[in-house]
Formats: sequence, structure tokens, C-alpha cells
Amino acid sequence: MFTELATEIFTRGLLERGVAGKSAAFIEVGLGNINYSFLWATTLGFRCYAVEPLPSEHLIKATGDHKVDLAVGAISDHTGEQSIFIGEVNGSTVSDVSSLNPNWWGGSKREQKVQTWTLSDFLTSKKINSVAVLKVDTEGSEYTILGGLRDIPSNVHPEIIIFEYGGGATRGSNSSGWSSEFYPNTLKILELAKTLGYSSFLILEEQEPMPILLDFSKISDFDALFKAHWTVGNIICTKKTLSSDIMSLVEVLEQESKKESARIRREAFRNTVKHYSIRFISGIRRRLPCL
Repeated sequence: MFTELATEIFTRGLLERGVAGKSAAFIEVGLGNINYSFLWATTLGFRCYAVEPLPSEHLIKATGDHKVDLAVGAISDHTGEQSIFIGEVNGSTVSDVSSLNPNWWGGSKREQKVQTWTLSDFLTSKKINSVAVLKVDTEGSEYTILGGLRDIPSNVHPEIIIFEYGGGATRGSNSSGWSSEFYPNTLKILELAKTLGYSSFLILEEQEPMPILLDFSKISDFDALFKAHWTVGNIICTKKTLSSDIMSLVEVLEQESKKESARIRREAFRNTVKHYSIRFISGIRRRLPCL
């Protein structure tokens, strides 16, 4: 499954079905360089807010173009300042895996100080008193952020919570986003959501062909849900109980996934042609003096 594509289709589908009012805020925390939900959320009429400690020029332009309120900083357990560890994979900087946690699998030893707010202080500073969606993708600090729901009035709790889990390895490896330092926090978020009265949740796992719809009241062991071969995904929690008809969106997902697969194949082909074209031209240039 294309996790981000599925997240968009199901979140958008829920909003179009009236799960949350359009006068409420749509908040994204941790945006990186791709998969900005505000690109479509603004078209539905939602007031969108973006929170990103290391915004790229692309994000700055996109938020400006779509009139999205961009807060340069991070949501954390305190308001003030904190170090963020710059993302690095195989020796190359990858800002999308930067983390507030020095032990995150994608982080490096390079750090940078960033502004932080508690969730409560952020909402107060923006005068937000109604939240449609709170989407969190912060490379290991999701529980720190969502734990802040305890400190705000229940009537301000988001109608929909979306957060990422796992990453960097498989569940069975007990490493990276599945290590003992991070994976238990995924379970804590689900336990917190259940305690706060959320009714249903969808698991959108990269290694599964279809979303999994579950009822909080029927789950006593969240750990048992996560299979050894799973790698990374998003979970969508909703206050309203979701009926099985939401799964009708699977057909939309299947159609869009075929388009995405075709796009990836075309891009891979273009990159291959470009790679060998460069090698071919370079080879000719090396031989020119000999001609």
C-alpha cells in the first residue's frame, strides 16, 4: 500500500462525509519535503496550520501560495528551545528524518536549536479552539506531542488524529522505529486515544494491501495488532464510530495506486535513460581528443 496516498484518500473521504466541521483547524506537525496534506485540505475550505522546525524553500513557498499559517518550530513537552538532530541516511543529509530525539534511527550528531511549544501553548497562540485534524509525523516524538491532548479541554480534541509509526526496519527486528525506545510509544498513543474517547481507527500499513478498520472498544491488546513483517504506516483515529462503508474508499485507493505505480515506473525509466545517456555522452567526450 502507498501509505501517504491511502492517508490522503481516507482522511479526505472522512472530511467529505462530515466527520469534522470545516470551521475547525487542520494542523500538520512535521511536514518535511513532500506529502503536504494542506495542498488538498485548503481546497475543502479548512483553515490550515503547518508546524515544521526545518522548513525547505519548497515548503515555505507552498504554504505561502496556499495561505497556510507556517510556524517554524516544533511541538514538544515544553515551550522554549530544543535541539533537533539533522537527518542523515547513508552519509547524505535527509531532512525528512530529522528528529528531536538524538537516538532516532535517521538522526545524526549534527544538531540545531529550534523554537518549541507545548500543544496547549501552540493552540492558544494561534487562537485555535476547534480542531478537525491533527496530523503528526515527527520521527519518534509523536507521543510527546499527542500526550499534550491531556492538557487541553476535551472539546478542543481533534476529531481526527493521524500519526506515523515504525520506520527504518521491520517490526520483527525490534530496531529503528520499532526499538524499545520508540515502539512502545505507538501503543501508548493508542491507549491514550482510547482513554480520551476516540471510537475507531484505521491502520494504513505499507506492507498490507488494504487498510484495517478497528473499534477501540473491542481491542484490549494493541501490541498484538502489529505483525512481524510490518515496516511503517499511519494510523487514523476518529471520535466518531466509522461504519464499514468507509471501506468503499478502497476502490478509489486501488485506482489511484495503479496510477502511482505507473508514475513510479515512468520515473524509474526516465532516470535509467538519463543515467545511461550521461554515461554514453561522457564516454564520447573522453574519446574526442583521440579522434
